[in-house]
Amino acid sequence: MGGECRNFFFIARGEVFDTAENIAAVFDALNDDAKVVGITLTDSGTPVLQLSASQAIDDTDALDKISNATYAIDVNDTAANVSANFDALNADSNVAAITLTDSGAPVLNLSACSTQTMPFVLPFAEMAATAPG
Repeated sequence: MGGECRNFFFIARGEVFDTAENIAAVFDALNDDAKVVGITLTDSGTPVLQLSASQAIDDTDALDKISNATYAIDVNDTAANVSANFDALNADSNVAAITLTDSGAPVLNLSACSTQTMPFVLPFAEMAATAPG
C-alpha cells in the first residue's frame, strides 16, 4: 500500500459517515443496502451531493436516511434525463443546481405547463447549461 491513500466510509451499526462526494460515488449501493439505517454527510457548511436526475428522485431510501439538517443536491445529467424528470426535480426543495452534461447546446424538452408552473428549476438549468470541456 506504500503511499497510497484511500477513502473509506466509517460505518457503525448501519450508520454511514463520510463526505458528500464519497457518499454520492456509491449512492445507488447505499440506496439498495437494507443494512444502512442512517447517512451523515461530514462536510462543513451545507454538504452538496452530485447526483444524476434519476438518483435525485428515485433513490429515496438513501435520501430519507440523510441525517443532516440541511444539504443540497446538484444534478448533473443529460438534457433528456432532466426533461424526463423535470416535474419531480422541481418539487424537490433540496435541488440547488442542474448542470446539463450534453455536448454542444443542450435542449430541454418541456411542456408549456412545465415552463409556466415550475420557475424553480428552469433558471438553474439555463445558468448551468454549458457544454463540458
